[in-house]
Amino acid sequence: MRPVRRVAELGSLGVFARMKQATPEQIEFVRRRRKTAPIIAKTYLAIAFVGFMILHLSDAERLTRKVFAWSFLSGGIALVIFFAYYWRCPVCKESFSRQSGGKYCERCETQFDA
Repeated sequence: MRPVRRVAELGSLGVFARMKQATPEQIEFVRRRRKTAPIIAKTYLAIAFVGFMILHLSDAERLTRKVFAWSFLSGGIALVIFFAYYWRCPVCKESFSRQSGGKYCERCETQFDA
């Protein structure tokens, strides 16, 4: 089942009607994070792409490739840890589900879209 269809079904059942509305500060907090998260991910991917292109186009030494590989791997792990901490509900401090997209929290039933 696609997430969009599930959200539409929940809305038609009146699930969003019983959800609590977040404060304006919390709504702004989540909106800012929803804008910032894709920028951070795209920046990491762009830097990794440029690094791969430099390695591919240059005659890099084995040590250079090893350093780049470890940097890429540790950067990816840091990105996963960052998003696990960053993408949380400001009310209950639990991670948002993939279906919500930061628009509502299924655990504390708080809605962040105005």
